[in-house]
Amino acid sequence: MKKIFITCGANDLKVIDTLMALSNNLEGSYFYGKEWDEIHCFEPLPWFNADYVKEKSELYMFDQFSDMHFHNKAVWIKNETISFYEHLYGRHFGSSVNPQKDGNKKEIKVDGIDFNEWLLNNFSKEDYIFVDMDIECSEYPVVNHMIDGGSIDLIDELAVEWHHKKCGSWYNWKELENSINPELDKTEIKILNHDDIGFGPNKIFDGGENK
Repeated sequence: MKKIFITCGANDLKVIDTLMALSNNLEGSYFYGKEWDEIHCFEPLPWFNADYVKEKSELYMFDQFSDMHFHNKAVWIKNETISFYEHLYGRHFGSSVNPQKDGNKKEIKVDGIDFNEWLLNNFSKEDYIFVDMDIECSEYPVVNHMIDGGSIDLIDELAVEWHHKKCGSWYNWKELENSINPELDKTEIKILNHDDIGFGPNKIFDGGENK
């Protein structure tokens, strides 16, 4: 059995730095003492390239993990080029597939990946899979697609930041939410909140304090 951690919306990779700190230094945290055989990081913005990953890997000392994978793609429902709206306030502001999400932004083209298909092609039910998802409104179509496609059954723990207040009328998130929740209730998946387990803006472990 492999233990897999997948972060969807890796942004500046602070989430992996935080995961390291929570796992190694903060006794009592959700991740304290947990170890991973593979870590996968998805971020579609163009600056998330090999040079950037190398810089951050050296800064955060990711070599403590034996098998790290960085994917410059948007977690999505198809393998296709998609419009993506890059927020211009800086990297800590969530860019999105959703054109209605608030903020000063510009449209760019990025590669999307069929996340359901990718999961089914790379993992099995015997693996232990933790998925952390902070993808700025795309969680609704993506999780729904995972339910329809069957990959949801591979997931052991799913931590999501639901962006319902930011979605506007895009992709009819309310209708999807109403269909997603009953289906998740039928599974054995442990559903968590992205912020509450230490990855939110007020939960970052930094310099010995859990802010």
